[in-house]
Amino acid sequence: MTKILIALFAIATLLLAGCASLLPATEEPVQPGAPADPTMAAAPTQAGSDASGSGGKIFPGSSQKSPLDPIENEASMTRGSVVIDSSDVVLLESQPMQIMLHMKGNLPTPCHKLRAKLSEPDAENKINVEVYSLSDPDEICIQVLQDFETNIPLGSYAAGAYKVLVNGEKVGEFTQ
Repeated sequence: MTKILIALFAIATLLLAGCASLLPATEEPVQPGAPADPTMAAAPTQAGSDASGSGGKIFPGSSQKSPLDPIENEASMTRGSVVIDSSDVVLLESQPMQIMLHMKGNLPTPCHKLRAKLSEPDAENKINVEVYSLSDPDEICIQVLQDFETNIPLGSYAAGAYKVLVNGEKVGEFTQ
């Protein structure tokens, strides 16, 4: 009986050791309000301001880039689509109230760079956000989808009711 228990214990130990490599590595805790993937977060901007006005930094002194930042040789790159799985309009508790667009989705390959183009509210107070990707046509890349999660600051607006559209589809509305 003792030999059977020892054998079962040894087998269980080996199975658990083998499964340990499948567990995710321990990560630093994410600060509240911080993006899940800080390399894909957008730099704070005001509506109507130059998207790269903050130097493309999420926080002053940070080296992280925004998907709104110009990409080197952008004119020679190929424009691609983006699959958006979810998008939400988030109202930040600040004075004046700041609006954020939170999105999750997939880029066609890891070589594609996420881009977003914001427009001023139109006569009907619709804020259009065009989301797309850019890739170097000469770059060889593995053909696998690349997940992304990002926050794109939309800024603050004058009093009124606004609708936010991403690639022509309504994703939310807010009242300022």
